[in-house]
Amino acid sequence: MAGDDTKRSLDAGKRVSIPVSRTIADGQAAEIPGELTFLINRNLVDDIALATDGAVREAMRCAFERFKLVLEPSGATGLAAMIGGQIPAAGRVGGSHQRRERQPRSASPN
Repeated sequence: MAGDDTKRSLDAGKRVSIPVSRTIADGQAAEIPGELTFLINRNLVDDIALATDGAVREAMRCAFERFKLVLEPSGATGLAAMIGGQIPAAGRVGGSHQRRERQPRSASPN
């Protein structure tokens, strides 16, 4: 899946470089997560949901038709994951973010 450098890096516990594939969500197409971004994500992110280009297009269409919003593809990936059932939405109001206490991962950047 294009743009999953952060997911692969978090799974590996270190920054992982991947070949950059073509994707409609080009704002998320990176070869490797930035050092600071990776450190922040490692400490604050529990999981990453991926979305296909087709799901992103569908989310953009849905946002336009239902909410009259024009979304940039990278900005539509969260909605695409929610519509696709990868992020549970039942019982939530106002977004998909849920803050909870957690133990920080190790501090090593690589």
